[in-house]
Amino acid sequence: LSRIAEGLFLQCSSLEGLVLPNGVQMIGLGAFGNCTTLEDIEIPNSVTNIGKLTFAECSSLRKVVIPNSVAKIGAGAFQGCASLESIEIPDSIIDIERYAFAKCPKLRNIILPKHLSKIATGLFWQCSSLEGVVIPNSVKDIAGNAFGGCVSLDIDLSQNLHFIVNEGVLLNKEANKIVSFLSSNKIKEYSIPNSIVEIGSG
Repeated sequence: LSRIAEGLFLQCSSLEGLVLPNGVQMIGLGAFGNCTTLEDIEIPNSVTNIGKLTFAECSSLRKVVIPNSVAKIGAGAFQGCASLESIEIPDSIIDIERYAFAKCPKLRNIILPKHLSKIATGLFWQCSSLEGVVIPNSVKDIAGNAFGGCVSLDIDLSQNLHFIVNEGVLLNKEANKIVSFLSSNKIKEYSIPNSIVEIGSG
């Protein structure tokens, strides 16, 4: 078995745990979507691609360990996992698509992989308990609304030379582009500096 087919376990509302066999390389679109009682999943080291919406709305899933064989996480893969508190993302991952971890209100801390070049649109949207994100120096692009609704967030840029935070606003290092207004800072008033020539979408 090399592939878990699209929607294979979709809406299996009594499924609580599953061990995937070694040899599986691809988990297809929505394979475990809306499995609302799924608490535990073991992803084997053979998996290279976690597809779009794979675990979307798995509201009982608490912890995920992604093996270092995985290179890509598809759009919305863990979106709406309301109980997800912890996810380990290995440095093998080079692409995480939009909204992959959106609406995970219990997720607290994330260390992004050191080869990731972009933080996609809405990646952590509405992760209201997210307290810390370590952004590696490989990240040179942060898309709109990547951290929208992250009201508890403290972004760690100590390893990144491409962005700065000033007065609760995420800027590029040249300070001529506003990347995002961070929800955690509850900005009431902000004067746009004369140096700004571009404002991002989120």
